[in-house]
Amino acid sequence: MKNTAQLTTITALCCTILLTPLVAAAELRVASAANFLSTIKELAAQYEDQTGQQIRISSGSSGALYAQISNGAPFDLFFSADVKRAEALVDDGMAYADSRFTYALGIPILWSDREDWLEDPQETLRAGDFRFITIAEPRNAPYGAAAKQILSDLDLWQRFTQEGRIIRAQNLTQAYSHVASGAADLGFLALSQLKDKEGEIPGSFWRPPAELFSPIEQQAVILKRAEDHNAAREFTDWLRGDEARDMIEQAGYAIP
Repeated sequence: MKNTAQLTTITALCCTILLTPLVAAAELRVASAANFLSTIKELAAQYEDQTGQQIRISSGSSGALYAQISNGAPFDLFFSADVKRAEALVDDGMAYADSRFTYALGIPILWSDREDWLEDPQETLRAGDFRFITIAEPRNAPYGAAAKQILSDLDLWQRFTQEGRIIRAQNLTQAYSHVASGAADLGFLALSQLKDKEGEIPGSFWRPPAELFSPIEQQAVILKRAEDHNAAREFTDWLRGDEARDMIEQAGYAIP
């Protein structure tokens, strides 16, 4: 009887172990450039549905996030809006060199919430029939640097600076708020910020030709602080696949 009771107990214990859900993998902590925030949220939600892997996302300008990571912020992955910061983290010994990859090519646009205002955008800019234009801070945000390049190429940067027409935002999210709130009439933003699921953009916009600015090559890296390196690798491998690339393209980016 004793042996039978022991066998029953052991069998019940084994069943309990088999039926207990696997312990969830560590939450992935992602630092994302502000322009990629809505897209990485959609990608993360899709990935979570498929794998159960939990992902927590923080965002800001690439420069600000780089500074936070350099000062010990506990992120596992960094999605920069440029090559410079991702490369710098590798050079600093804080990210895996073989994890660095280009996940998107950014597309800057000049935007106004007024309909039919930018039918001749360069003439609109040269005429100067507006109060303020907003851009993300060029020192921290690649889209801001691209905006500065575009205005410089059109010989308007110095003029607008001297006239006090340029509002420098901390990041693209704030630049969008400046235009949406009426604090600025125009703003250089990211196409991905404004394109809805139907591919429509409210108001009016201008997509500057590529020869007016340096390519905005957005790169990601896995940080050496990652708690679960394998989980981070699996997520970035998934991002390189066709499903994720299609989602990124639909969101308003070019695909490398």
